[in-house]
Amino acid sequence: SEIIDDIGMKPFYGPYKIYILDEAETLNVASQNALLKTLEDPPPHGIIMLLTEDGDVFLDTVRSRCTAISMMPLPDSEMIRHIIKRVSIPEYEARMIASFAHGNIGRAFYLADNTSSDSKAFSDIRSSVAELLSHIADRPVDVLLNDASEMISTIDKEYPGHIRDIFDFFLIWYRDVLIFKSIEDKTRLTFQEESYAISQTARRQTFSQLKSDIEAVLNARKQLAANVNGERALSQLILSLT
Repeated sequence: SEIIDDIGMKPFYGPYKIYILDEAETLNVASQNALLKTLEDPPPHGIIMLLTEDGDVFLDTVRSRCTAISMMPLPDSEMIRHIIKRVSIPEYEARMIASFAHGNIGRAFYLADNTSSDSKAFSDIRSSVAELLSHIADRPVDVLLNDASEMISTIDKEYPGHIRDIFDFFLIWYRDVLIFKSIEDKTRLTFQEESYAISQTARRQTFSQLKSDIEAVLNARKQLAANVNGERALSQLILSLT
């Protein structure tokens, strides 16, 4: 309603008024319908940008009144170069951030900023996942499930909205295992500080087992996206990996 009320007034500076709605897929049906009239007949000076990872979630009537512009993510090599240029961190840390930011350079800079709340969440969740996966072969399943439950509870309490990050780190971990299994080059790993645990997992697992592990992680992420409880999705994943 704020945009609808404000867009009709001419800008004080410059020729346009630009409104950017990040994560626009979170708009409910009522909010989308409220925007329809403005999207159908905006004033000449008004530009509304709806940022989303999934344009299909919008109503057909909203999509028909918008022009879709696809933004390609930056390659990891470019991300790493820009991160290192902006922040003095080792290349393996920049690689971790680039892997996690999924081509979004703004998010990468935010994660690299030690003063940001997301940076602390990023660091703590990374450490928790690394600790869990480093011992996935030598701890009893009931202990692993308890550790996973405590991790979910802590992250949900201290960093609401970051449960999905757990599964993203799982995927990065098993990608590292696959890289080491293929070429045995520790310098290419993202989890550099856990290279020994990565190498041990790679030597223990066959390529077929690693393929199944990665598919299990991807399936857990899909479950989470479908609103399956985070603890349940993680518990099922742990059982699949052990």
